[in-house]
Amino acid sequence: MSVDLISTDNVSRDLIKSVFDAAFIDTEIDNDGDLIVKPTRFNCWIFVPESKNFVRLFTGFRMSDGVSREAKLEFANKVNDMYILIRAFLTKSGRVQFDYYMPIGEGLHPKTLIMTARRFMDVVAEAVRDEDKDDIFS
Repeated sequence: MSVDLISTDNVSRDLIKSVFDAAFIDTEIDNDGDLIVKPTRFNCWIFVPESKNFVRLFTGFRMSDGVSREAKLEFANKVNDMYILIRAFLTKSGRVQFDYYMPIGEGLHPKTLIMTARRFMDVVAEAVRDEDKDDIFS
């Protein structure tokens, strides 16, 4: 499917999948019906909320055993202080995860979506590489 602009009127999981597929970026729909972008490093989930006002990019990694909640929170706080594009947060189950909310506004060019998703994954990888001093990720 070719689209000139992603808008609140046409945004959907299937449209976003088609944008990534057209750019030869592997995608799949998981058992929950969520869209996963599968680059070479790690997976990125992309969600469209009911409001259709934004697209959420999301990822997380396996945690090392025995890492304290304090170490995880210190890592998340450091990432949130030093990296503008991503948000790191601790889930109820104790995992550190990352996301970015991309507003659709008056429209979102498909190339902008792809470039932003790539940048999101690059910044997450950089944050984990440079800031995970306590080896909280396995």
